[in-house]
Amino acid sequence: MKPELCHEIMACLPMGRTLFHYGKDHYAFHLLRHVAAQGTTVAALRKSAFSPLLEKPAVRAWMAGIGSGQIRAADIPESAWMPGSEAYRLSLGIWGRDPARWKSYQVSRRGVSLVLHLNHNNTQYQRLKRALPKDGSDPFLAYGHPEAGGGFPTIAWARMDIDLGRREALIEEMQTDRIRDMTAAVKRARKAKPGSEIEFYSITLNRDALLDYWEKEMQRHVAIWEEAMLTATLDFLHREIGVRRVFYHTHEGGAALKHIRRKLPPRSLYTTVPRKFCFQLTDEVPGMVESCSSWHSRPSRIRREIKFHLLET
Repeated sequence: MKPELCHEIMACLPMGRTLFHYGKDHYAFHLLRHVAAQGTTVAALRKSAFSPLLEKPAVRAWMAGIGSGQIRAADIPESAWMPGSEAYRLSLGIWGRDPARWKSYQVSRRGVSLVLHLNHNNTQYQRLKRALPKDGSDPFLAYGHPEAGGGFPTIAWARMDIDLGRREALIEEMQTDRIRDMTAAVKRARKAKPGSEIEFYSITLNRDALLDYWEKEMQRHVAIWEEAMLTATLDFLHREIGVRRVFYHTHEGGAALKHIRRKLPPRSLYTTVPRKFCFQLTDEVPGMVESCSSWHSRPSRIRREIKFHLLET
């Protein structure tokens, strides 16, 4: 997408201080709210692509108290009011400083990506600072990937390409640099003696403070970051942008379109995760991609092999 569109979206939305609440399996309620926007029934849902959501224990418990086959969006609970939810901070950014070098930034068409960051809130950040050196050096900052900055460390991020005219979006990538790197540092810390210091990316960390932070704060995000990041992305696209058709790369198709030649991203992010969110595999190509000359310059054999996941609500 063009940088101008990214700036326009960022200028129109109050994303700088937006809080987002999420807990395990809450994505099911988010999807059901959109499916039920015009009203629906349990019977209709059971016949739809969203039927797996009804088998989630939390959803089944909620449905047991409805007392009717009718479901309205207003009846479905939101994460902010559900027990066990975490409070994150959301922010927007741009990935790809030079649109002419779009291939090196792993975007699917010429331009840049709009980035949604899932960040620590203030309470989480205060605990993190106890594990860092006095000068605030943070070895878990991902300098080669999108980071929010501004004092609220990014836990995960998602890159998007948006076509407002078609009301379509393509999720290019989701990733967590912080959890990956911190997991490696914690493994090193557990092998060190209590009261000692460890080196990670040339930064000295207090071993005990790092483990305390991991066990009391960071570890609980490991199991939900994928769900939280994709739910936040869909909520942003649906509620703030008005997108109704969301495409998501497949593992092989994404690697081909984003010119990834070496180390491929985790396969589960492009298989297990979209299936969990009821995306359907499709031969349809996003209009924003199909209309680009870079798409038509590819051999027809390659174009036929590329598939996408698609979510329509």
